[in-house]
Amino acid sequence: MIMMLPFLTALVSSAGMVSSARQVLLHIAHGDPGYGSPFLGLHFYTWALVGFFVLAILLCGLLLIDKMTPQEAADTPRHPGWLGRSAGVSFLVILALNLLSTLLECGLGPCQDNPANYLWLPGQ
Repeated sequence: MIMMLPFLTALVSSAGMVSSARQVLLHIAHGDPGYGSPFLGLHFYTWALVGFFVLAILLCGLLLIDKMTPQEAADTPRHPGWLGRSAGVSFLVILALNLLSTLLECGLGPCQDNPANYLWLPGQ
């Protein structure tokens, strides 16, 4: 399973590239202002495409310099340090907050194309 992790991460970065490239291609037409406000001149879906591409390149480099055999990798014990545990906790907190904000904004059904207010908050 440990040897599969870099390959699975590369697969996930490829899926992220495909979904963000789709979003870029939806807004690439001349005169289309894009969705959302730009950050440093680019929209966030463009930044996501750049980030996933850089992640894929870094993962390919890590796979190229890895000298462990599959048996060595399976026999090496791994324990996350404080940085790994804090990264895992941060990921779960961000995931929970995104789920909560999406539920407040869209409810249980599909979201509107351009939601302007929160569906589940009173007085909106």
